Amino acid sequence: MPSAMERVLVVGCRTTVERDAHGSGLATFVLDGGGRVRRVGHVTTVNPSFVVADPRYRIVHAVHGDGHEVSSYRIGPGGEVTEGVTRSCEGRNPAHLAWGPGRAGVLVANHSSGSVASLPVGPDGLLADPTSVLDGLDGPHQVLVDAVSELALVPDKRADAIHVVALAGDGALRLLDSCPTPAGAGPRHALLDGTRGLLHVLDELSSTISTYWWDPGARARLGLLSRVPTLPPDADVGQWRAAELAWSPGRGRLLASNRSGAGDDTPGGPDADTIVELSIDAATGLPGSPTWHSTHGIRPRHFLVEGTERSTVVWVANERSDTVVRLHTASGGRLVPDTTVTTGSPTCLAWMEA
Repeated sequence: MPSAMERVLVVGCRTTVERDAHGSGLATFVLDGGGRVRRVGHVTTVNPSFVVADPRYRIVHAVHGDGHEVSSYRIGPGGEVTEGVTRSCEGRNPAHLAWGPGRAGVLVANHSSGSVASLPVGPDGLLADPTSVLDGLDGPHQVLVDAVSELALVPDKRADAIHVVALAGDGALRLLDSCPTPAGAGPRHALLDGTRGLLHVLDELSSTISTYWWDPGARARLGLLSRVPTLPPDADVGQWRAAELAWSPGRGRLLASNRSGAGDDTPGGPDADTIVELSIDAATGLPGSPTWHSTHGIRPRHFLVEGTERSTVVWVANERSDTVVRLHTASGGRLVPDTTVTTGSPTCLAWMEA
């Protein structure tokens, strides 16, 4: 059983031949106070490619990429994994799920079928059947909830748009507006800066971060302010795809991951991929000067950030390298590796506190 100083790292992965994957399901690892990692749990399942943790019930919810379902799994006190329930997400290829208002349920982005589904959480912490499905989108890749307005922002990679969706108390979803993004951008994931009224959007296909003003009460809710590249000036944008976007611990910087290769069916590499770190202008809130760090692996689809602004730790899921790498801040502000965990085709990470 984990001690008081240990945490459980939950790793989702890809498993199928169609994805050229090496994973076998959902895995858990225990991290002790000394930085040592050991594998403690596993359940065989298909493409648990994105996960969110619910520490209230010690449950993890996972989408099954390329499929039509989302599942709940219980995480035991020792990190062991047991199956809970599996529900239809009323769509194809769920790529992302996120908490709705008050963590009363989850919102699932069905990328291939162009829909968003709302699934409530039952009194036992397990997901129930969908209560609402919003159809008619093109390729939603994330659902981001504004906790203040209780509106959802949905980056749509195929439509080159950010959709604004109303969330009713009963879980009903209603499309309010769609804001176009630059052509060919492929908006993938986004973060809100609520204090400044800004939305930062990671564009997968153009490898840029686009920043918009965000006013949920206005007739026109979004407007483009700036675009900055996530790649060095000499990079061939067509051979890269941006993947994940996160704040630094003190929200003084943005971090984004860059994946080599023109798509999931390409090998990437041979050199390691990167995470770009962009400073945030204190006056405007806009991202500025970049610094690039090696992920010490290929295809960093997802990462987690923790620590402090001056001593940052980044856990990176390198899908093609079959590794999860822990990076920490060293002299000169460089992120350097100190721990590597081997696991097949990792695509998403989540912490479950012990």
